[in-house]
This record gives sequence, structure tokens and C-alpha cells, in this order.
Amino acid sequence: MKKSMTANKAMRYGTRRLRAGDLFEASSRDARILSAIGKASYATRAMRAAPDPEPVEDIADVRAEYERVIGKRAYHGWDIPTLRQKMAEAKG
Repeated sequence: MKKSMTANKAMRYGTRRLRAGDLFEASSRDARILSAIGKASYATRAMRAAPDPEPVEDIADVRAEYERVIGKRAYHGWDIPTLRQKMAEAKG
């Protein structure tokens, strides 16, 4: 399996001449050796936090609101947009 590496100093690997900071692919065995002798280090990616997801609306809360607004229980097959539409039509 190939490993992504970053050269720490000028060196040759395979048929390539690398400068410090160059990215290259090395076999697992070569990567372990190059890392141990300080010629290269494993390449890492910058990790960024994922954006906060939008809050999820619970269908049970919407059904309770429908019952409060309309006065009767909602049909179990309706999804949230349909319930919102029915409440908007009733408020009219």
C-alpha cells in the first residue's frame, strides 16, 4: 500500500530528486524507513470542523402543533411540509 510522504530535506527517491516540502508516494516499507531516519514524514491533511447542521424538527412536535391549531389529530402518513401546508390553509 502506498503512503503519502513529505520530504524533510533534499533527497532522491526512486528516479526523482526531491526538495524539502515536496510530496511523493512511497511504499509502506520505504515510508517507515524514511520516517525513521528523518528524511521524510507522513503527509497529513488539514482537518476542519464540519459546519453545524441545521436543527432537526421533530415530527411529533409538528403533529402536536397541528392538533392544537386544527383541533384534531393529524393523519399519520403526512410529513412535516404537508402538515405545515395544512396548518397554513386552515389559518387562511
